[in-house]
Amino acid sequence: MRTLRLMITLNAVCLLLPVQMMASDVYIPTTEDVSTSLQAVIDATMSAMAIFLAPSSPPLPGCEIERSDDGSLPSALRFTASDLARYLPVLRPDGEHRAGNWLQKLLSKATAAATSPLSFTAASLLASNAWEDGDAILDGSITLWFPQGTTVSSLMTLLFSPRPEELVSIATVDLLLSGLRFGGPVHLTGIFSMEVPQAGVLFITPSDLKANGYACQSGRIRISATPSL
Repeated sequence: MRTLRLMITLNAVCLLLPVQMMASDVYIPTTEDVSTSLQAVIDATMSAMAIFLAPSSPPLPGCEIERSDDGSLPSALRFTASDLARYLPVLRPDGEHRAGNWLQKLLSKATAAATSPLSFTAASLLASNAWEDGDAILDGSITLWFPQGTTVSSLMTLLFSPRPEELVSIATVDLLLSGLRFGGPVHLTGIFSMEVPQAGVLFITPSDLKANGYACQSGRIRISATPSL
């Protein structure tokens, strides 16, 4: 059985406080808050893309996927009180049964048909961050842009082809994140550029990051997922 070894590297996050502080009632996020926010944004985006590529999958709780004008790719992700802990049961296949009776085989085939190649990567990300109920609640939107001419087929080729490619997508983030893993509500805005320099490796570069209005800096984020026996 093929599984995935997944590794995510989040470089140091730095919160740059302005000389003139904001109103005293504005929560000042910590670097840990910002790091957790970045992880939540990546997990939510990867999960939504996995669902989009598997049309027969049930929707992610609290997440609506808007399509482009021609319907071929997602154009925006809308979140309403969306709990990341509720994503994993949707994405993780539960039909890998060892027994051989006909019902279990039927369930296995139905589950496999409802997943996409990204489902395993997204599920691995969620599991590695071990989100529990109430840890991270998302409200807001992520707007997606793809290079002209991109299709679902070409997108999958970009993600899994052994030949190096460059820009895959740009995501504009405007999210309010709250929950048990945050010291207070974090309004995160910024731009995330996604590139695939080699097969199975995704680089995400955040820019123009702000958390509750405070400028942040983050290094490039690497996500590596490689199949193994």
